Amino acid sequence: MRHIKPALSRVVHFRPGPSCGLSDAELHHATIVRVLSDSLVNLLVIDGNNGSAVFKQAVRLYQPDEPATPASLGGCYCVWPEGVVKFERTAEEFKASVEKSGYTLEQVANGEQLRDFQAGTLRQTTTEQAESGKGEVAAQGTTEEEQSKVDAEDTAGAS
Repeated sequence: MRHIKPALSRVVHFRPGPSCGLSDAELHHATIVRVLSDSLVNLLVIDGNNGSAVFKQAVRLYQPDEPATPASLGGCYCVWPEGVVKFERTAEEFKASVEKSGYTLEQVANGEQLRDFQAGTLRQTTTEQAESGKGEVAAQGTTEEEQSKVDAEDTAGAS
């Protein structure tokens, strides 16, 4: 999975350690208030037990596929919520699916894929098929067998 870039106002889960000053070791809701680097952020943390807000500086942000090692950081760190991780993974899968279909993300966003589907001309070919000329057949909604009959008729009519 690719790296999720931290940004101002993004929500993360904060895990306090013994030196963090919060009442327990549960996950707490936190908002990024400043990005120091891709792995270090300042946070506004909400203590779920009493509702107080605490400002934490230079908190280590772990990426989804990165193993968290809080002991080396005094125990305080933050992670992306599971919903954000699932969204990012789904977005990556969607992008790969679109690229495999022969469309660009811009074409899908503009509705070209849907219009082609409704018109019966949805691209179902690979790049190799398109280069060999077979791709044109599938793009027109005609099967290769039907196209062979048409080609045979054209050849017979020309002779």
